[in-house]
Amino acid sequence: MNKNFNDKTKLTVHRKELKDKLKILIEGSNLDEVCNMLYEGLKVDPLNVNLLYVLANLYEIQNEYINAYVLYKKISCISRDKMMEMVKYKISRCEDIEKIKKYNRRKKVLIIAYIFPPIGGSGVQRTLKFVKYLREFNYEPVIVTVLNWKFTPEDHTLLCEIPKDIQVIRIEETDIDNKYYKDFVDLYGGIVKDDYLTRQYEIELLKLQNNFKNLIFVTDINVTWAVEVMDKIGDIIDFDDIDLVYSTSGPYSDHIIGYYLKEKYKKPWIADFRDEWTNNPYFDLDKQSILYKMQRKMENNILRCSDKILTVSEISRGNYINEFNLAESKVKTITNGYDEDDFKSIRENKNRNDKFTVIFNGSLYLEINPYYFIIAVNQLIQEKKIHRKKISIEFVGKIEEDILDKIIKLDIYKVIEVKSYMTHVDSLRNASRADLLLLIIGSDVRVKSVYTGKIFEYLRLCRQVISLSPKGSLVEKLILKTHRGKNFEIDDVDGIKDHTLKVYKNWENNYKDHFEINSEIEKYERKHLTESLANVFDGVISNFHGDDFDFKEKQSQFYNTVYKSGGWNETYLKHYSETHYFPVWSKSIEIIKGIDSISILDIGCGVGQFANFVFDNGITSYRGIDFSERAIRIAKIRNDKYRNLFKVDNAYTSDIMDDEYNTVVLFEVLEHLNGDLKLIGRIKGGSNIIFSVPNFYSEGHVRWFNSKIDILKRYNSIVNIHDIYVFNMGENNKIYLVWGVKSRN
Repeated sequence: MNKNFNDKTKLTVHRKELKDKLKILIEGSNLDEVCNMLYEGLKVDPLNVNLLYVLANLYEIQNEYINAYVLYKKISCISRDKMMEMVKYKISRCEDIEKIKKYNRRKKVLIIAYIFPPIGGSGVQRTLKFVKYLREFNYEPVIVTVLNWKFTPEDHTLLCEIPKDIQVIRIEETDIDNKYYKDFVDLYGGIVKDDYLTRQYEIELLKLQNNFKNLIFVTDINVTWAVEVMDKIGDIIDFDDIDLVYSTSGPYSDHIIGYYLKEKYKKPWIADFRDEWTNNPYFDLDKQSILYKMQRKMENNILRCSDKILTVSEISRGNYINEFNLAESKVKTITNGYDEDDFKSIRENKNRNDKFTVIFNGSLYLEINPYYFIIAVNQLIQEKKIHRKKISIEFVGKIEEDILDKIIKLDIYKVIEVKSYMTHVDSLRNASRADLLLLIIGSDVRVKSVYTGKIFEYLRLCRQVISLSPKGSLVEKLILKTHRGKNFEIDDVDGIKDHTLKVYKNWENNYKDHFEINSEIEKYERKHLTESLANVFDGVISNFHGDDFDFKEKQSQFYNTVYKSGGWNETYLKHYSETHYFPVWSKSIEIIKGIDSISILDIGCGVGQFANFVFDNGITSYRGIDFSERAIRIAKIRNDKYRNLFKVDNAYTSDIMDDEYNTVVLFEVLEHLNGDLKLIGRIKGGSNIIFSVPNFYSEGHVRWFNSKIDILKRYNSIVNIHDIYVFNMGENNKIYLVWGVKSRN
């Protein structure tokens, strides 16, 4: 059975089943289930105006006016049926609502963040808090994140911090197998821009055969999600409304999305590195490996392509400037911080704990381990300086299995309690009980640049802190500057013992430190940091001018030269079956064979390759025109038997448009013409129209189309579009094949 017919049948059945289920659910007033059903339907059929309209109405019922308004505007771009009048009324009514007026005044920033609630952990806080406060600084965040994530832990309480009516677009992460490896090679190659290195990488990849996954994930395993986002985002978001793209890592694949979105949509882009990439102190990378070389080249080109780079510390900023020879003005530091709202429900514990309580909040992995701290405490107990029944050490969070095993072995006095992951606020509330807060950064000299978000929350908790990091680290400087505790090298057992004993003695004597929340602490409050981010956004937007392309319509001489040279990859010299257009033309032939009494007019027929394909399929009711004399000369030679069916002509003025035909084809034509709408307007009403357009710029183009929505916005008023097919050309380049009928009015 024909695959396309099969897919169409499945889609029709899906729509019917969905309609029946929605009717039952709406009648039962189960709005959450209805919304979920609609989301599922739109994953299959993202431009289904009926589903979009029902979902918009449900948003309106639930007073989510922004989400409703966005969908109504989307429908207005892609629909041309009787629904339009009601949609225009809905849009007009929404625009009278004060919330929508404010929404329209705000600039729109697209935030690419794989790690976003309900994903929990420390990495989510920076993005979440920016999203929480950006509206206060005249920015409307639109978040693209993952659905069905491969990430733990989860913290569903964080969902409550996302402002109501914020657009959160969740795109599913998929798995891959080795038949798709070429797509990933093309993806990486488009950023690396080094043919030799990319080829070496491909050779190494092919050597692995069944173990290709050991090398396919150049950035991280989340690159499969990045591919899905780039494939689907254009049909979900109208990029005409987006002012800025912001991507945040990890995972570093988020920046792959940012890179390609800037290239495709010509929007300013900010790349926020919560951790350095190839200089990440927690990565043990082989600098001679092909994987490292690919990562390093990708990192370099991502940094250069972005309009601004953000880091969380001045040391990281300096590393990027010096190692990649970047302008100082291009790299900005915005540290992590704390959110005052998280502390409103925490009440100070004025009573002394029954035991001297040490608490570590966070994850333990790689060199972030507490071994030397536990050894120091064990020695204090052995020396009878601390009574084992008077001390408790709590580790709260995710712990790697081998580290947990060693902790258990070291806990010879049974003073350690391991608690599973807590919600963010619960973990802070628990930490507020501490007599001593433990912070572990690591031993590698490179971790001097690490500014974990945990340190700022520790400072705000107003408790004594003991940190384990290299001398001269940023954490050490901050703790000393704020007089919150001491820092020691991770293996400085004597220093750890001395400070721990000092704080223990204070507890034993019922002495409590009285720390103030002064300006030195308050500058790390998340709202202040978000204001700094908004200022960066303002600067990037005001200084962005996009790329300079030559959008002038070319004359026939330009195309004569192109056809003489053979074009890109000598495409115009090849048999039609050897060109990258062949899948597009094959689908077109399939459509044409379903049209009764076919009579084809091929506008912009070029060198006659598609005509050759048509004739090979037994169709001879055909005429082709092109304004390039060289193209027509080659077309006649290629199709000598039918040479009289080709002629040099100008489609804007030709009488041929008034002749008899029932199907017009325009392959790679409309993107070259300023008067594309005028040309289509000359086609007889009721004629079948089959045309192809690209999603990329090439010399001679006056426009390109980033999504199906772009195509519908431009042509839906004069062509009743039946379907749009997508053909991948590699490196995120696509050709859209559009099939419809010319409107009669």
